[in-house]
Amino acid sequence: MVEPFGAHPSYVQGSYDRDNHFYRDWDAIARDAATLAAWLDEWVYGVASRAEYVQKLGVERVASLKPSGQAPSGSVDYGSTDERAARDRELHRRRHRRPGPATAAFSKSEMMIVAAARELAGQRVCFVGSDCRTLPSTWPA
Repeated sequence: MVEPFGAHPSYVQGSYDRDNHFYRDWDAIARDAATLAAWLDEWVYGVASRAEYVQKLGVERVASLKPSGQAPSGSVDYGSTDERAARDRELHRRRHRRPGPATAAFSKSEMMIVAAARELAGQRVCFVGSDCRTLPSTWPA
């Protein structure tokens, strides 16, 4: 489905630019409940279709957002699905291996984590995006 200016006020690569005018105005609109309600009534609830919304923006504003020339996005090669799946399996295997006496030496990052865990043992720690916890005094072998 094609919907002209369907991502407005954001951009669509090669079709139209970001509407910076909208974003500058939005800060003041969103700060006041009455102003926000009036804006929603006018620009969201008060238009019957996307075409009416684009018409309400006005010819000059719409024209100012269109690129002056061709601006297609570059091509991207994400690799084949088989290659990605194999790579993902290998990364998973590496992340979840359990080092023991028969495995290679710990990396510097792994040693840093162990040292930090020993330093924090028994202390109260707050995790970003989570709660605070008291870490165990001893760690399982």
